[in-house]
Amino acid sequence: MRVLIMYHYSACGLDNIYLANGFRKTNSPSGEGVSIHNIDGLHEAIARGLISKEAPLRAKEFRFLRIELDLSQKALGKLLDKSDQVIAKWEKGANEIPVQADRALRDLYMESVGEVA
Repeated sequence: MRVLIMYHYSACGLDNIYLANGFRKTNSPSGEGVSIHNIDGLHEAIARGLISKEAPLRAKEFRFLRIELDLSQKALGKLLDKSDQVIAKWEKGANEIPVQADRALRDLYMESVGEVA
């Protein structure tokens, strides 16, 4: 019987990402490590999953997409006509993310990968 070993990939900032494959555990004198085979592809798959889900983005998901777009809170705030503090509060879950901001972030990601929203 084969035992499936899952890896909880928390380095992306999301709580619910578990990998069944695409990684390798290694041991060294300094401890155990993990190597992700295609980190860019993994992050793209996560992002595509987030933008296609019907439910509103949660705070950590919003932050993940912003980081994938390589935008600072200040830069995203300028695009959305909001302050960086407003963006920070959305990402901390202190304030609800408006539907328009959720949609705009999803659209920005789709545009960044060459797809029309």
